[in-house]
Amino acid sequence: MELDILDKKVAYFEGRPSGHPIHSEYAKIINSHFNYIDKYLRYHDKPTSPIKRYLSYLLTALFFPIKDFDVVFTEEGYFQLGLMRLFGRLKNKKLIGLMATHTAYFIKKKKYSKLTCKAFIETYKQYDSFICIGDIQYNLMSELLENTNVRIYKIFNGLKLNQIEYLNKLKLKLDSKRILFIGNLDNSNRLYSKGFDIVLNAFEDLIKIDSSYQLLVVGSYNDTIIDDIVSDEIKDNITFVGLQENISPYILQSSLYVHPGRGDAFPTTILEMSHAGLPIICSNEIGNYNIVSKVKSNMVINSSSEELLREIINYFQLSIEEREQISAKLKISALPYNEERAKEVFMSTMNKIINEKLKAYK
Repeated sequence: MELDILDKKVAYFEGRPSGHPIHSEYAKIINSHFNYIDKYLRYHDKPTSPIKRYLSYLLTALFFPIKDFDVVFTEEGYFQLGLMRLFGRLKNKKLIGLMATHTAYFIKKKKYSKLTCKAFIETYKQYDSFICIGDIQYNLMSELLENTNVRIYKIFNGLKLNQIEYLNKLKLKLDSKRILFIGNLDNSNRLYSKGFDIVLNAFEDLIKIDSSYQLLVVGSYNDTIIDDIVSDEIKDNITFVGLQENISPYILQSSLYVHPGRGDAFPTTILEMSHAGLPIICSNEIGNYNIVSKVKSNMVINSSSEELLREIINYFQLSIEEREQISAKLKISALPYNEERAKEVFMSTMNKIINEKLKAYK
């Protein structure tokens, strides 16, 4: 008899201040019981000492009432759940991770210490399955967990139908020299994964060619970090507007969106810009670059400022009519990426996982 995830009691763990809203929606549709990963000793959203952090790991691993649940579902792969498995508290329970962060990419590129990389991989080995959002996450996790019996699955994210309808109706002019970038830049890891240093380097060279270009940056940021990386030569050509609930005014002001990310799992902004029809230059190291490559392959680049600069120049040499053709094709390319279809694939994947035989643990 086929098992159904909706008949199971699911504990869901997420970080603070909250998980990604799309990930939370996945957890909600399987009726998960929500928990912060630092439930017993808070550390996840503020600077803290390593000792306090390690103690928090142990408290969750030892004292969370896991016996009340059949399935454990986590946003990413958490050390706490790896420890819980090692302590023998997850017998006959499925441990499933949702992978959609830059962590796997950072492990591959050795952005963490050797010890941290090993700790992540050993933690991942304690999981039964990982559901990866997008090709990049799927390929990275398959590589990291090669020769293990951890099962890897791939899904995608989508926008709500009413949001897609709203974005589709925006009337873009595409005649300005304004470039849009969206991403939270409040720490160095995010700055790197979003590729903002690449954007700045390319933009600095662009301004030397034509000083009339403008860069519009939407998202939270750290003043100290920004002051350190934005040169005086380009400060007058960049506008930081901070975190915005409504991004449509900034889409309407812009002619091009850039996202040369590094391991950015499945950027929601790529979905938003595509459904709005704002032409995109992105890297081949983000999980949904195929939306762009199906429209114009040269607008998908390696993560380098030289390639970004080249394609920005090429784009602005296009006529308005050619830009509008790219815009229309992007909307078509993005059509499959809606929330209703994404949830169906997620539910099907979850049911497949819970019907698999449990792994054998030593």
